[in-house]
Amino acid sequence: MMELGKEYNRHETTRRSALMGRISRNIICNPVVFMTALGMIANLVFNHDPPKMITTFLGTFGNAFTATALFLLGLRMVGNINKLRGEALILPLLLIAAKLIVLPLVIRELTSIFLGKFGTVNADDSLAFSMFGFLYGMIPSAPAVFVYASAYNLEMDLIASSMVLCVFFSAPIMFLTAKIISVAKLDPSNNITALKGYQFNVSILAIPASLWIILVMLKKLKSLPFKVVFCLVISQVISCTGVLLEYLSETPQSHPLTYIQLMLSIAGDMSCYIWTACLAFTLLIMHKPFTDEFQNKIIYFYMIISWGVPILLVSVLMLTCQPPLFIKSDFDQNYVYGTPEAATLTMILLSSIICTIVCLVLHQRQKHKIIKPIVYSESINDVQSTSKQSIDTHSIDTDDLKQGLLYETETNIMDNNEYIKHSLLLIMQAVAMFVTFSVAIWRIFGETNGLYLELAYSETSLMRGQSIFTLLIYGINYQSINRPIVRAWNKFWWGGSPIECPSWEELPYDTRKTCDNFMFKHREKCLAEITHLTRWKLWKYKKTFTGSELVTWLVENNICSSRDDALGYSIKLWNGQVLRHLNCTEHFQDVSNILYTFNRR
Repeated sequence: MMELGKEYNRHETTRRSALMGRISRNIICNPVVFMTALGMIANLVFNHDPPKMITTFLGTFGNAFTATALFLLGLRMVGNINKLRGEALILPLLLIAAKLIVLPLVIRELTSIFLGKFGTVNADDSLAFSMFGFLYGMIPSAPAVFVYASAYNLEMDLIASSMVLCVFFSAPIMFLTAKIISVAKLDPSNNITALKGYQFNVSILAIPASLWIILVMLKKLKSLPFKVVFCLVISQVISCTGVLLEYLSETPQSHPLTYIQLMLSIAGDMSCYIWTACLAFTLLIMHKPFTDEFQNKIIYFYMIISWGVPILLVSVLMLTCQPPLFIKSDFDQNYVYGTPEAATLTMILLSSIICTIVCLVLHQRQKHKIIKPIVYSESINDVQSTSKQSIDTHSIDTDDLKQGLLYETETNIMDNNEYIKHSLLLIMQAVAMFVTFSVAIWRIFGETNGLYLELAYSETSLMRGQSIFTLLIYGINYQSINRPIVRAWNKFWWGGSPIECPSWEELPYDTRKTCDNFMFKHREKCLAEITHLTRWKLWKYKKTFTGSELVTWLVENNICSSRDDALGYSIKLWNGQVLRHLNCTEHFQDVSNILYTFNRR
């Protein structure tokens, strides 16, 4: 594929046979491919036992290749670490998720299928090989990947950053997986209580995080994507509430409260999956201008399919299946209806995963199609406007206006930072859904081993704790909640919010001169004659005075000729922060019911 892309980029019109011949020749002459094939032939020639001299000699070259490739990788990363921010992280995270989560599960399933149908090994050996395949899929990518990327000039910075991040993420995951895989067989009764307790603890942490996100997003509900995220968080709260009710209440299996708990937890999980697909579809259609009426209609449609369909499916499960059996011999308590529930969940998950990934890919392509022509056109128009500037400095290029309008429209549709947050949320949800999908498939086949235990805990962390991840993605943003509370408290207790005065450098010269003159000549006398001890609410305040007292004193001491002049003089003192309101919530006024005091200087 890389050779094919390389040949197509040359834009040479050649026959298909000549093109295939050139591609085949380049593949055969590729040093990595050629030496690998030569090594396989030599292994057959020497009957799988090459001479020690040859193995030692070639081993030195092999180690040198690895060291050189890693050196080239590190050299490429110099100065590029700071670029791994925002949108630049989306594609590396997708590649890492595919490498560390999707690939191990695919290798494990393929190994089990091939050994089960075509192999002659027993069940224990088949389990061991499948576990080894899972662990092998978690090994970080070899340096040859970066060598190929360098040879074909394929996004070298992206590949380098992805490989480095993959190494950091894979090391602890591989260690944990290797430890858990060592438990070949499990006694389910020893893990049910621990898993349910862990699920309960994560749900306790997730509910406050969800409530905080709901409070933060109340001001952003004018945007359609934020409406979808808001509903997604509500579904997460519903799911965690069902888990808490199930853990805290000890009701009989046939009690109506048991069915309410199951409805909340199962339907809440399903609605989270569907809301994720709705968010991906919303991002895909956001480049088109929609009216408020259309947005209201589509959000109602989302509610019907995201909340109505799960409730309908869970109701069918409750009516058609046997009552939920909480049997201690059953390993996984998440699937109380057994295989029918797992199959229903698998159907919802598969549809949501496909819709989410397809919409993300299409939206990314759509975004590049819109932005790249705009940037290209702007560069051309800049050159044209530069050449015409000496002729007519007041002329306006209509193409520049058009491109500017297009760029402004695209910017107004969705802020780039918000798009990155929505994309990261979709990636996180897609990973969580894929892990849940693997657990559901595993539940259908009924296998219980160490790897299943790891996936069960991973599913609990990702699904029950998705509100925590959502909070980390969108930020705590405490100011949007803290400011109204502080403003309301200041208004209730102090009578208003503090007023910010201008700095000393920003004041006019006459105001600063008035303040300096008062400080040096009149402050001490005024402080001794008009200030007094005052009780206000629960506290006593020293050296306070009212506005009318200061104005009267200024007139009586012949500093000002009238009360109007004294009021203007006092306002200058207030602007210069010589005096202030008792709680810094009022401007200076000539009244007798507002207290002021002098600042210390």
